Amino acid sequence: MDGGEGQLQVGVLDVHKHNIAQFAPAMQLAIQTASFIAIDCEMSGIGMQGADRRRTMARNIQERFGALREMAQSRALVSVGFSCFRLVADVASAHHTQVASDAADVPGRDPRLNDYHGARSCRYAVQTFNLTLLSQKNFVVEPTALTFLATHGFDFNHQIQAGLSYRPGAPAPPRKPQPLSAEANGDVQGPGAPANGEHLPPLSRKRKKPHDCGDGDGDGGEGGDGDGG
Repeated sequence: MDGGEGQLQVGVLDVHKHNIAQFAPAMQLAIQTASFIAIDCEMSGIGMQGADRRRTMARNIQERFGALREMAQSRALVSVGFSCFRLVADVASAHHTQVASDAADVPGRDPRLNDYHGARSCRYAVQTFNLTLLSQKNFVVEPTALTFLATHGFDFNHQIQAGLSYRPGAPAPPRKPQPLSAEANGDVQGPGAPANGEHLPPLSRKRKKPHDCGDGDGDGGEGGDGDGG
């Protein structure tokens, strides 16, 4: 949508607990078909100053992720937004020359995103989603962060009433102990098994004495080689 001369407004779909089931398929499809995705998040505070704070804007994505992860240990995500860009048209001049670059060889990269010499025009279909979140774990709130969010239109009442509940760092549910197999319980049915559903006697826990391999019994017993040698 055009918001006036030199401005472009993009519609943002607000996703919360009352409509997540309705829009989840659309979000999944947008992610799967995107040429690239831009992600942003808002938190209840930053908790970093100086050089540490600059790490959140590092060009290296791993360093930036590490800084955001440190913040998320004590702060909360209040919203996560992502825009899915899908290339729908790539028009270059008739005399363009494709540039061979390492980026063109990246696995999974859309080949239409390769660079060209000469004029080109790209068109993208954009879908933007904003997930309003509500942490279920106690977290730190910084007054400066609240002021920033409120100044830029964040609705805290909407977050409290409709935010998607989440618990950061929630461990996987404990695995239930598996029941013992029939063999372990002595419920063995087969050749030599007791008839009429009787159970085998419990296995003895006594340790056998080590067999002398040099006595030459020739019976192939434990520790023997079976040839009397």
